[in-house]
Amino acid sequence: MPVEKRWPLDELVDAIGTYAKAADERAVIAYVMVRGMNTGEEDVEALRKRFSGIPIKLDLIDVHDASGRLQPPDAEELQRFRNMLQVLKVPIGRRYSGGQEIGASCGNLAATRAGGEKLSERIS
Repeated sequence: MPVEKRWPLDELVDAIGTYAKAADERAVIAYVMVRGMNTGEEDVEALRKRFSGIPIKLDLIDVHDASGRLQPPDAEELQRFRNMLQVLKVPIGRRYSGGQEIGASCGNLAATRAGGEKLSERIS
């Protein structure tokens, strides 16, 4: 992902581990789920490897995409993913995500401004 150029994932995970150890508590990892994209066995394995030895709690969040291109998993896909996640042996929660109607919900992929500039003006 482009954001990794500025904040490499390995460094972020190291910082999460350092925090969890210093705070003597689980770090909360928010995981935005996208239907058919990041809810498979390979994704569970990647999480297992990435956070091995780090005490975490996983909060599952449905994607909210105002364009409609990305959808949250349906009930069957979500249940299958949650079942596979049990190998992590960590607490798993489901985050409520209010504010969708104003583009302010967790898992939201919409924005109205970038650097103080309205996106609608920037695009035109």
